[in-house]
Amino acid sequence: MDPRAPILNPQQPVNWWWLYLAALISALSHLLLDWTNNYGLRPFFPFNPRWYAGSFVFIVEPVLLVLLLLAVIVPGLLGLADREIGARRPAFRGRGWAIFALTAMVMFWCWRWAEHAQALAMAGNIQIAADPVKRMAMEPYPINPFRWHAILETDSYYQTAEINTRTGSIDSDSRRDVLFKPPATAATEAAKRTPLGQVYLDWGTWAVVRDVGQQPVAGMAPPQLPNNRPWTTVEFTDLRFAYSFLATRATGRSPLGGWVYIVDGRDEAGEAMGGREQK
Repeated sequence: MDPRAPILNPQQPVNWWWLYLAALISALSHLLLDWTNNYGLRPFFPFNPRWYAGSFVFIVEPVLLVLLLLAVIVPGLLGLADREIGARRPAFRGRGWAIFALTAMVMFWCWRWAEHAQALAMAGNIQIAADPVKRMAMEPYPINPFRWHAILETDSYYQTAEINTRTGSIDSDSRRDVLFKPPATAATEAAKRTPLGQVYLDWGTWAVVRDVGQQPVAGMAPPQLPNNRPWTTVEFTDLRFAYSFLATRATGRSPLGGWVYIVDGRDEAGEAMGGREQK
């Protein structure tokens, strides 16, 4: 028997209530993590189709990934050192690091929550848009808890702003950062009725649907039609993910956008999402 091995009691009874509670906490914590970001979740579907999102953490937050990776990697490295010197292996290696990672994650959440509230207060106290604002959203950037992307909706347009809670600055230009609401056309209405359109509008709380003309979409061949049959591309974007960084900075398109080819203003001829054709 290896003297360094932990001493376990095989006759120790299983507490099924504690086991069930641990599994329940694990499942609920997954929902909590989904709620903190700006993608959100629908925990009460199909009874309540509403999306809920805290929007104070980005979908993929590098800071949280680093904390959780540390809790996994560091105990393993320490275990290698223990084996080299012949130290006894503890029964629950890494518990301290797991507690550290979870505690740091909650503290990071609280910090971001406070900065998110401050950004909303800053946008609410200053007139950014020239017209009355119907609703407003504050979207996070990864890593930097002081930087936020504001979206404001009026009757006729959307206006965005970059907010820095550390410096107290708000950057918005009425010419550069205004998106007028596109008009409804026969093609856009037909695209909304397609499977992609229905799913996208069900999810996209800040969805914008635009007829962008005969623009081929990456990953999907355009319709091969006679010249007398017109076609157009209808683009679906969600303003929550349309601000410029990472993939959007390089391509100019939202990584969570959707596209539909419409022929003759009524017929669907192809659907794509995220650069992949939907079959």
